[in-house]
Amino acid sequence: ITTRCDVDMTQYPFDTQNCMLRWGAWSASSIFFTFSTLDTAMSSDMPKTTEEFNVTNIRALSSSYRFKVAEGAKFPQVVYEIQLQRYGFWYLVVLIYPMIFLVMVAMSVFFLDIRSGERHSVALTLVLATMTVGFLTAERLPRSSDDMWFIRFQCGVY
Repeated sequence: ITTRCDVDMTQYPFDTQNCMLRWGAWSASSIFFTFSTLDTAMSSDMPKTTEEFNVTNIRALSSSYRFKVAEGAKFPQVVYEIQLQRYGFWYLVVLIYPMIFLVMVAMSVFFLDIRSGERHSVALTLVLATMTVGFLTAERLPRSSDDMWFIRFQCGVY
């Protein structure tokens, strides 16, 4: 089974995603069968971490759904709520800290002697390095129409 869940990318890469997966019977009402769940949804054979996410919580809820077509009939469903938290350390070390370092070094250009001629070349080199880091990190960012925190951070650096 392949599932899909809408994600909120506004706090990327420090985001927590909540995904609700619903399974239900649309052709047979609760008169014929019902779903039951275990007391705990996390079992020992389920992965609790992936390369990018940590599974922080899984809840399973049994409920019923009413369709307008069949009055009075309840249709059973199971709703799994899965909470995933993204690991942010890699993004800090590889994407964010280099940008902060380049900005801090770029501010040190104002302490160079204006008559030496090195001030302009160092400043231009740092601007180009900052833009290069931005272009290289753009390949690693997910494509999203959401206003992401990381994009706002990069725009603030420029």
